Amino acid sequence: MKNSAVVVGGLVLCLGIIGCAAKQPRASVSGKVTYKGAPVTTGRVIFISPTGQDGFGEIGPDGGYKLQAPVGECKVAITSREKEPAPDSKTAKQVRPGMWVGKSFIPEKYENHMGSGLTATVGQGQNTADFDLKD
Repeated sequence: MKNSAVVVGGLVLCLGIIGCAAKQPRASVSGKVTYKGAPVTTGRVIFISPTGQDGFGEIGPDGGYKLQAPVGECKVAITSREKEPAPDSKTAKQVRPGMWVGKSFIPEKYENHMGSGLTATVGQGQNTADFDLKD
C-alpha cells in the first residue's frame, strides 16, 4: 500500500510539472515589413513572449511573413542582412573568430527584441501585424 501511494504521488508530481511546463497556446500571425515605405525583401520576424517562448517566420520578397506566435503580448525583433558576405567585404563585420555577419538592410536596433520598440498582441485565431520601420 505504501509503494502504491508513492507511485501515485510521483505521477501527480510528474503531471504537475508537465502542466507547469506546458507551452502557451499559439496563433497565426501574418503581415508586411517595410523600411522607409519600401518592402523589406529578406530576413526574419521573431515574436517573443514574456515567458521566453517564441515564434518566427521568414520575410518574403514582397515583405510578407507568416508565423505561429505565442498568444499574448509579444516583443518583436526583425533581422534583414546580406547572406554570407566574404570575410574581406567592406560591409561585413566579424562577430566571433571565423563568423562574419553581412551588412544589415535595416537599422540594427530592430534585431534585439528588448530594444526594438516593436510589440504585438497576439489573440486566438488569425492575427495581422505590419511593421513600418524607421531610422
